[in-house]
Amino acid sequence: YKLFSVPSLLGSTVISGGFIIGGILINNGQNFNGHATSAVTSVLLCCVAMQRYSVARKPMPAIPLLIIGTLSSAYHIKKSIECHNMYIVLEMA
Repeated sequence: YKLFSVPSLLGSTVISGGFIIGGILINNGQNFNGHATSAVTSVLLCCVAMQRYSVARKPMPAIPLLIIGTLSSAYHIKKSIECHNMYIVLEMA
């Protein structure tokens, strides 16, 4: 992808929008939905970074994006599981 190309701008907008929506959901008390949305967005970021690296074979910015996406995915998946387990415990009470 070229800098400022339509696919690059569209992809950046979609990924940014996913993180914004996830943050809004978390802020409004919908923790599971927010973390799940952010986890999906993080995985999408990893996929885009891997695709970009496979085409360009340049480590910048693909490798840092892949690292950030992986760490973000791990965090949001962990938080989603915690929130889901909390809902199960609350339903059983």
